Amino acid sequence: MSDNVILTFGMGGWYPRGVKRMETKLATYLQNWDFKGWINEYPPGSPTHQENPYAFKAYAFKWAIDNGYKRALWLDSSVVPNKNPDPLFEKIGKNGYLILLNGWTNAVWSTDAQLKYYGFTREQAKKVSHPIATIIGMDFINPIGKNMYNKFIQAADSGIFRGSWTNKKHEVSEDPTVLGSRHDQTCLGFIAYELGLEYSVHLAAYQNHGDFYFYILEAK
Repeated sequence: MSDNVILTFGMGGWYPRGVKRMETKLATYLQNWDFKGWINEYPPGSPTHQENPYAFKAYAFKWAIDNGYKRALWLDSSVVPNKNPDPLFEKIGKNGYLILLNGWTNAVWSTDAQLKYYGFTREQAKKVSHPIATIIGMDFINPIGKNMYNKFIQAADSGIFRGSWTNKKHEVSEDPTVLGSRHDQTCLGFIAYELGLEYSVHLAAYQNHGDFYFYILEAK
């Protein structure tokens, strides 16, 4: 057993194929980490995606802790690893975490309930950078990473991940500038802001191949 583990999940549609594709791609590298991919089943204790969107990510990290791992790297099943992820685990070990910059702010991707939960006004949320939750790293023996995990799973368990993807009918806010919610991604942005975490850039490139949307992981 390694100290490091890569986590992913695929339920229905093309997502299980994404998990298998990732495992196949990762097998081409020398392994200083383990791989855990759930296919058409949830991590232990996780509510369903319908009950609590993306809570399975928090419970995947919980599984890693419960199974004695020191560091975990979450990759959505849409990720194609093009390079050895060892440098990412080095970054996670050095900083205690890994979080990637999206480019938006949380002001446009937060429900009114999410703002209230984190104690922000819509105006204040403009200062909160929005992350990419496609790739997340945590070091559980580092106080920063452990605190990040605790806040992440607390948010999941509170139900604050919930929220409509769109705001076309004012599902999440009467504010017309709001586009919707990004669930775990939105919460991760507030957590990063609270903890003063710095975002990494240029580690992944988004591509669109027909109906198959994914990130190409470029570990630098």
